[in-house]
Amino acid sequence: MWVLFIVLLLLILILLSRSKKYSWEDFSNRFGNCTGEMGVYDLTEKTIESTYPSKKIIDTYDTIFKTKIPKDTTYMLKIAKSNAMGCELDILNYVKPITDKYKNSNILLRIQTNPWRYAPHFDSFDQTAYMLSGTKKWILWNADFKSKDEALSFRDDVNNLNFEQMKVYLTNKGISYETKIMKPHDSLFIKGGVWHYVENVNTTRGCIMLNLHGYNWSRELDYNFGDLWPEQSERCKNNQFY
Repeated sequence: MWVLFIVLLLLILILLSRSKKYSWEDFSNRFGNCTGEMGVYDLTEKTIESTYPSKKIIDTYDTIFKTKIPKDTTYMLKIAKSNAMGCELDILNYVKPITDKYKNSNILLRIQTNPWRYAPHFDSFDQTAYMLSGTKKWILWNADFKSKDEALSFRDDVNNLNFEQMKVYLTNKGISYETKIMKPHDSLFIKGGVWHYVENVNTTRGCIMLNLHGYNWSRELDYNFGDLWPEQSERCKNNQFY
């Protein structure tokens, strides 16, 4: 009787110790030895147009998964289906049971350490964000501008605001918004043209998220995007997503 109890207890402990599929630990165990390019971001730097890395390095993925990152610095590994190779393809095949559920023109997988934030922006296509690991908080809103200069002024006003500052700014401008918290296996549909701002919630070492791009790309939105973020627009056209 006692032998059976001990065996059952050991089985339970083994099951509990296993990393959950798609968790930070699971990705580290499976792909930590892979080598690839990642962006390094200094969050104390002012954002001029959009969120760009301070530099890029090539190292093992465990640089992200296991290395202690300095304060106010973030590392991000970004994998795009449109130009993935080697281990990147292995990772995309690993998450295929999820991505196959969504019609998509491209897939971006982001692995980011904490803290993380991305400058407010909109995209020229519908997309679905899907969380694999960690927690993110979002602000989403619509904005109409009378001129390009007004849109540029808005972009510059909000570029370096954090989550709470964004809420205050939008409230003072009379712009209605909604907030979302995303945890593992939550999905969020973001319509093209909808402005959004996102931060990691610092409850784990980092976040892993999928961006699944839709097919209904808008020429008008793409033109407006290029006006506000010309450097990023050129990067995207050349399949450079950092």
